[in-house]
Amino acid sequence: MKYHYEQDGNRKGPVEKEEIQKLIDDNVLNRDSKIWCPDFADWKSISETDFDISKLAPPPLSGSSINNNYIWLLAFAPIIGIILEHTIANTTASNAYEASENIANHKFFAATFWVNVIFSWLDVKQLKKAGHDTSKFKSWLLLVPVYLYLRCEKTKVNLAPFIIWVVLFLFTFL
Repeated sequence: MKYHYEQDGNRKGPVEKEEIQKLIDDNVLNRDSKIWCPDFADWKSISETDFDISKLAPPPLSGSSINNNYIWLLAFAPIIGIILEHTIANTTASNAYEASENIANHKFFAATFWVNVIFSWLDVKQLKKAGHDTSKFKSWLLLVPVYLYLRCEKTKVNLAPFIIWVVLFLFTFL
């Protein structure tokens, strides 16, 4: 029987069953990799088939088992960033008027931006330690709400961090 497999978003194959097992043994394919053969109605994860996955690494930790400190810091990053902006404005200004002008003009917005990026980056590192494939997350680090949404979906946790971030972001700019 011939099999097709998915790799990096591309359909590969057809290959023999032995080749699929070799790709599994060589860690080219993992338990979440999708395969298809004429006996399947749709693509299946390798873990849903009869292939031997005993040599593969264990599955990633579930969302409730991951250390979620950074995701919660990220959820509150808009407020943390505003506090940081105000602190920078007040310590660098020569008087209160100059500080309030700098705050009003968002002169130190980069502080909020970097707080978001750093917490996102730290969270991605945490996910990687928990066994998750983070390659698809890295391109979204600069678009924090998208990253938060995808992260919640991937780890199967509720959308609370995403919702909190969006509400706080809107609140800080109203």
